Amino acid sequence: MNLKIKDLVYIAIVTVLTFPILYLAMMFITGAARLEFNSKKEEEPEQKIEMIKMNHRRDSLSIVNSKTFQALQQERQELQKERERLSEKQKKIDLLENELQASRQALEMERKKIEMLVSRSDSLDMKKIKELSKIYGAMRPVEAAQIIETLQDELAVKVLTNIGDERQKGKILSALSREKATRISKLISKL
Repeated sequence: MNLKIKDLVYIAIVTVLTFPILYLAMMFITGAARLEFNSKKEEEPEQKIEMIKMNHRRDSLSIVNSKTFQALQQERQELQKERERLSEKQKKIDLLENELQASRQALEMERKKIEMLVSRSDSLDMKKIKELSKIYGAMRPVEAAQIIETLQDELAVKVLTNIGDERQKGKILSALSREKATRISKLISKL
């Protein structure tokens, strides 16, 4: 299909000229445009009152619309009740959160008091252990070993580690029973 420039020009001219005609024809067909031959135009009042004629179909539609409206009203009321219920629940949750926060703060204060008492107790225990260590360090090793034999292993380790003289520690440890000396030595090595 070989078209010459002359043919293309004719096609373009025909297209340009027929487009407005086709456009107007489509507007008339669809009702978007119309021709009025009467130049006199009726004056329309500013407000047009329309009489609604009731018939069976319109009655049923108004009933359906009324029921729909009532259902919407009822749903709005239910939503409002649900909002109020949720608001009350939120208030309760907020109150419980405040109580929980207060309880946490009270527990934290109690924990700090207990820690302070424990640290005081530990410092008192350490003071007593140091005093015992001085006493056992001043005693003869055999007598100190007899007393340390009766102590729990952890306390015996604390007392022995706080004795300042290494020779005295060794003498006391050698005077202990073999089993007790072994357990205490293992505990001291873990320190």
